[in-house]
Amino acid sequence: MARRAIPSAPRGIALACDVASGTVIRAHDAQHLPPKGMYRCLDPHCDGDLNVCERPKGSGRFYFRHRASKEGTCCGFHSVNARNQRRHAAAQHLLAVIFAEALQKRLPMPMLAFPTSGGMKHVLPFVLAQEVRKEWLCARSGRRADIALLDGTQQPVLLIEVFHTHAVDREKRRDLSPHWWIEIDANDIIADQETLPVRHSGNLPFALDPQTQQRWLLGMRPREW
Repeated sequence: MARRAIPSAPRGIALACDVASGTVIRAHDAQHLPPKGMYRCLDPHCDGDLNVCERPKGSGRFYFRHRASKEGTCCGFHSVNARNQRRHAAAQHLLAVIFAEALQKRLPMPMLAFPTSGGMKHVLPFVLAQEVRKEWLCARSGRRADIALLDGTQQPVLLIEVFHTHAVDREKRRDLSPHWWIEIDANDIIADQETLPVRHSGNLPFALDPQTQQRWLLGMRPREW
């Protein structure tokens, strides 16, 4: 099957599991109107059967959606669960899958978008990680991080917190302070897996921290790394 040109993402589920191969597939690479049981939802608490649709018809914009509406309303990706804890779990798992696939060069590495006074600054995170782990436990503080990117010695390269109802507070900032960390909204993860707006961050190196760079440009002393 010829590879389709990648259009702008529609409002729908962009990624799914190809049941036959067990791999993650993007909607624009999937078979349009596939037989039942071909693609499964990536929400581990849903695992529903997905169809591949085009909206509007003839636009070349493809997306996954649940075949059964009853399944869809139980899924963390569904808008009815925007304020439900399922949303956090689905976004956390989806982001872990995205980074795991990116590290294996099967999906593009997502861009990180940092807010600055001059607008959003986009950074491609070239991370020297080999493993993605959910619910990673910091041995020093006993604090769990939603997602950790680990190197070959199991040391964290980057910690990621998924915001849903509770942001990273002062206490958690302190507990995460030995490591580089960022916080991303669950709804942003589900809406767009290619560009991830960073809500908050800490301890990032100068090259990856636009806010620190701004202070340096204004003549203020940068942090000591």
